[in-house]
Amino acid sequence: MGIINSKHLFFIISALAIVTLKTFPSLFIQTGGRDTWISVIIASIFILLYVWLILSVSKKTGNYNLLNIYSKTLGKTGGAIFSGLFLLTVLLTLFESAG
Repeated sequence: MGIINSKHLFFIISALAIVTLKTFPSLFIQTGGRDTWISVIIASIFILLYVWLILSVSKKTGNYNLLNIYSKTLGKTGGAIFSGLFLLTVLLTLFESAG
């Protein structure tokens, strides 16, 4: 179980998005009003497109390491920035889940 494949990556990204949607629905409804469902659908479409993009790049290159994919597609600096943002997102989601 030492190798993370594309199926694992899908669950990791989905879990990060679902935790926020499950934790703060009252805040979303208070801020967005009656049209919150429209923004949730649009955000879900963006998340699915992001997951599809990452999975297609992973399958095409045969590389399932997210940090390597960021480095190869965005360069060294851009890859480091996006890797840091991803790790920050994971950390904040862990704090959110613990709270």
